[in-house]
Amino acid sequence: MVQLAYAKCRVNLLLLSFLSVCSADVLAQPPAQTAGWQIDVPQEQSNQSQQAPEQRAEAPVNESAPIAKSDDQITQEQMSVWEDTDEEEFKAIAESESEPQAKQEFPVRPILDLEPELRISLETIFARIVELQETEDAFSANLGEAYLTYGQALVRAGRLQEARKMLANALHITKINNGVNSIEQRPVLASMFELAIAQENLEVSQELVERILWLENNAMDRRDLDDFSFPFLVRLGNSYLDRYLYRPIKSATALHQLEQAQRFLTHAVKRYGDRPLNQLYMPYGELALVHLIKSKFKKDVERTWYPSNDRRANELLRRGVSDLPDFKPIGNAYGRAEQQLFSYLTKSLEENELEHTVKAFISLGDLNLLFNYRTTASQYYEKAWESAQALPAGHALLEKFQQPTALPDFFYAMQREDVEGKLATVLVPLTFALDKYGKVENFTDDTDASTSPKLISRAKRTARRMVFRPAIERGKMMPVEQVSYEVKVKVPRDEVNQG
Repeated sequence: MVQLAYAKCRVNLLLLSFLSVCSADVLAQPPAQTAGWQIDVPQEQSNQSQQAPEQRAEAPVNESAPIAKSDDQITQEQMSVWEDTDEEEFKAIAESESEPQAKQEFPVRPILDLEPELRISLETIFARIVELQETEDAFSANLGEAYLTYGQALVRAGRLQEARKMLANALHITKINNGVNSIEQRPVLASMFELAIAQENLEVSQELVERILWLENNAMDRRDLDDFSFPFLVRLGNSYLDRYLYRPIKSATALHQLEQAQRFLTHAVKRYGDRPLNQLYMPYGELALVHLIKSKFKKDVERTWYPSNDRRANELLRRGVSDLPDFKPIGNAYGRAEQQLFSYLTKSLEENELEHTVKAFISLGDLNLLFNYRTTASQYYEKAWESAQALPAGHALLEKFQQPTALPDFFYAMQREDVEGKLATVLVPLTFALDKYGKVENFTDDTDASTSPKLISRAKRTARRMVFRPAIERGKMMPVEQVSYEVKVKVPRDEVNQG
């Protein structure tokens, strides 16, 4: 019993010394800031605002002080352990606790390989924000502009979550200074749109564009309407179109994406269609592409079955089933696409824009060739060739008549790039001949030997379904004996697994 009492006294002395050290560490920490309106920036930046720029990126995270328990709690939890511990074990525990522990350092943020100009810009703008917080009001307009500039720089640096906070601060200050429905919010909303597009969040992007349009409709007369929202309408429509092309399947979701693209592109034409072509180029080509894709879709319709000699219909009626879903193609897709391109042609002729007139004729020829209206297509190509003779020598449009081109290849308001789909694809080079209507005829067997026969067969089937704009000489569509083209095909699943 004497040895047990001695051991308990030793442990109590160790615990008291441990608690005194912990209390000193806690008291040594600076008090938390509770007063004043603080900048909503990442934690590592607020801790390093007073350091040199070259020291901030490597500053470690401060370790939190250990939290000590009360004597009663420790005694109750450790009583059973103490009763089974001898004096030698207590000495070993005391020696291990008295040894200094190495501190662990963690990086405060991922290291970004930024350009020197961008890194210096971020540090300069952040220092400006800290200075404005100390010298001006918390809702100063200058502070709002600094938040906006800093958020835009963070977007360029790829630090999107921090950029979202900065832009939210800028929008909040703008609303306070100018009003909830002020037109001055547009630059901040435009930067938030860029952020949402970078994050591929089309739903948030749509809300921001609709907010900009609502502010403009309330604050501006149509005669005073500027071109601020036009690029956002076009980009949002193209983004919805790209989302469909990423996974081009015929489903209700895919059809909704195409309808959203059509909605915003059509609104851009209605809202800014009176602008001259040399000022704003309307998305006629994008709308024609949307209608062309929708022509391949079929939509649900309700069809009522009536008694007839049809055995299936009579059987379904006997079971009490009268209204059955049916499918039919989306009506008049060709007419809607042709209407957009006709508007383009009419506008170019009214404004005497020769280059746009040639583009409109070529687009109408492509559209009719895609829908297999070959006679009408040849007439438009002839009109395009005749109009192009007035263009200066060496003009880029003259090459459109010489080199066969895979369709669709309309002229778009925004530069479009090939969308890499969700499924694995590969480019298979083929050489073939074209007839005068742009259909593939004969293949030349000069394919690379390393390409699998399965991929070659699939590429040939894909090529036979394609339509090309043929060579046009003196306004006439001419066959081409040899065309080299890389056909994109899906990789079979067994080869994907092997790769």
